[in-house]
Amino acid sequence: MDCSTTRFVLILLLAAGLGACASVPPPESQMGKADLALRKAEQADAAHFAPLEMRTARTKLEAARVAMREEDNLEARRLAEQAKLDATLAEATAQAAQRQEATDTIRADIEALRVEAERASNRIPGETQ
Repeated sequence: MDCSTTRFVLILLLAAGLGACASVPPPESQMGKADLALRKAEQADAAHFAPLEMRTARTKLEAARVAMREEDNLEARRLAEQAKLDATLAEATAQAAQRQEATDTIRADIEALRVEAERASNRIPGETQ
């Protein structure tokens, strides 16, 4: 292959590559799913229980919005999908923390009842406190 043919082939490949990037549709669905996942995480109080994951999800969703405005749809899709995963992780982390708090409260209540029952069983009949 001579030099001009090689250049021509390279130009065609480059043009095809650029055309492929331009043909990626805007990731509207992924953006909506990421936004919904963030709202669900917020409702689960993830900002309190999983602040790092929430911050990461918000940052990635905002970066996806910027990429969409710049028509970098492939990057926008990637970031939106990551934002959704981060928000889902934040929601799950928050729910697990809330369940752990509830479990700890129940255990403390049971221990208080046990101590009170033990105290009551050690009292002399008719004794008041």
